[in-house]
Amino acid sequence: MGPTIAADTLRRTYRDTDPKRYQRDRQRDRSLLSVAATRPRDELAVFWHGTPSPLLTSCLVQRQVP
Repeated sequence: MGPTIAADTLRRTYRDTDPKRYQRDRQRDRSLLSVAATRPRDELAVFWHGTPSPLLTSCLVQRQVP
Protein backbone atom coordinates (compact mmCIF):
# COMPACT_ATOMS: atom_id res chain seq x y z
CA MET A 1 0.00 0.00 0.00
CA GLY A 2 1.49 3.35 -1.03
CA PRO A 3 1.44 6.63 0.78
CA THR A 4 -1.87 8.41 1.04
CA ILE A 5 -2.54 11.80 -0.49
CA ALA A 6 -2.29 13.38 2.96
CA ALA A 7 1.09 11.71 3.59
CA ASP A 8 2.37 12.91 0.21
CA THR A 9 1.22 16.48 0.94
CA LEU A 10 2.88 16.37 4.35
CA ARG A 11 6.08 15.03 2.81
CA ARG A 12 6.20 17.98 0.41
CA THR A 13 5.80 20.44 3.29
CA TYR A 14 8.87 19.15 5.13
CA ARG A 15 11.04 18.65 2.06
CA ASP A 16 12.56 22.08 2.82
CA THR A 17 12.05 22.19 6.59
CA ASP A 18 13.37 18.71 7.48
CA PRO A 19 15.50 17.39 4.59
CA LYS A 20 16.81 14.38 6.53
CA ARG A 21 13.30 13.16 7.25
CA TYR A 22 12.33 13.78 3.64
CA GLN A 23 15.27 11.70 2.39
CA ARG A 24 14.50 8.90 4.87
CA ASP A 25 10.89 8.77 3.73
CA ARG A 26 11.88 8.81 0.05
CA GLN A 27 14.28 5.92 0.67
CA ARG A 28 11.52 3.99 2.47
CA ASP A 29 9.18 4.59 -0.48
CA ARG A 30 11.84 3.31 -2.92
CA SER A 31 12.44 0.26 -0.73
CA LEU A 32 8.72 -0.55 -0.53
CA LEU A 33 8.39 -0.22 -4.30
CA SER A 34 11.38 -2.49 -4.80
CA VAL A 35 9.94 -5.16 -2.50
CA ALA A 36 6.53 -4.95 -4.17
CA ALA A 37 8.03 -5.15 -7.66
CA THR A 38 10.11 -8.23 -6.87
CA ARG A 39 7.25 -10.31 -5.44
CA PRO A 40 5.22 -11.21 -8.56
CA ARG A 41 6.18 -14.57 -10.01
CA ASP A 42 5.06 -14.21 -13.63
CA GLU A 43 4.10 -10.65 -14.40
CA LEU A 44 4.01 -7.16 -12.94
CA ALA A 45 1.61 -4.49 -14.19
CA VAL A 46 1.95 -0.92 -12.94
CA PHE A 47 -0.79 1.61 -13.62
CA TRP A 48 -1.13 5.29 -12.83
CA HIS A 49 -3.47 8.14 -13.56
CA GLY A 50 -2.08 11.54 -14.47
CA THR A 51 1.57 12.16 -13.79
CA PRO A 52 3.49 9.01 -12.87
CA SER A 53 5.37 8.87 -9.59
CA PRO A 54 8.97 10.08 -9.79
CA LEU A 55 9.90 6.64 -8.45
CA LEU A 56 8.61 5.06 -11.66
CA THR A 57 9.85 7.40 -14.35
CA SER A 58 13.32 5.97 -14.81
CA CYS A 59 12.32 2.30 -15.03
CA LEU A 60 8.71 2.11 -16.24
CA VAL A 61 7.60 5.22 -18.05
CA GLN A 62 10.16 4.62 -20.79
CA ARG A 63 8.51 1.26 -21.56
CA GLN A 64 5.00 2.68 -21.68
CA VAL A 65 2.68 0.85 -24.09
CA PRO A 66 0.94 3.26 -26.53
